[in-house]
Amino acid sequence: MSNDIELKQQLVNLLIAQKGTMIFEDMVRYFPPEYYNSKPNNVPYSFWHLLEHLRICQADMIDFMQNPNYAGHLISNGYWPNFNTKTDHAGWQSTIGAYLNDRQELVKFVQNPSTDLFKHLSNTYKGRNILHATMMTAEHNSYHIGEFAILRGVMKLW
Repeated sequence: MSNDIELKQQLVNLLIAQKGTMIFEDMVRYFPPEYYNSKPNNVPYSFWHLLEHLRICQADMIDFMQNPNYAGHLISNGYWPNFNTKTDHAGWQSTIGAYLNDRQELVKFVQNPSTDLFKHLSNTYKGRNILHATMMTAEHNSYHIGEFAILRGVMKLW
């Protein structure tokens, strides 16, 4: 296996968290619908807001890596939905589906033989490349998946 293929596979493992950390699918499996919009004590956002944050950030990073005209995220409140908004079961499933579809798009992008992981992203700070952006995405996702799992445990929702 060439170093490039092996590096790409390691990035995919980070994105899907097949090695040693909780995976997104386990995090949301059997989550009680009556708690979609619940906010744990001393947390300003709900479980759904946290899922939306993951979806928004991951989608933005894909745009950042693939769009040479990337201009930054355009939601006025940044990378979080308005904390007063709520969802229903269809919205919850839509967020999960969009996150998983985007993650699969990112995996395909990383695995594509024509993707140069060291390509400098001209729309960003010096030294940023696709490898860096992919690792940032995986790290961010992992952080919030762990946060979601902890908050779920604090509220006794496992």
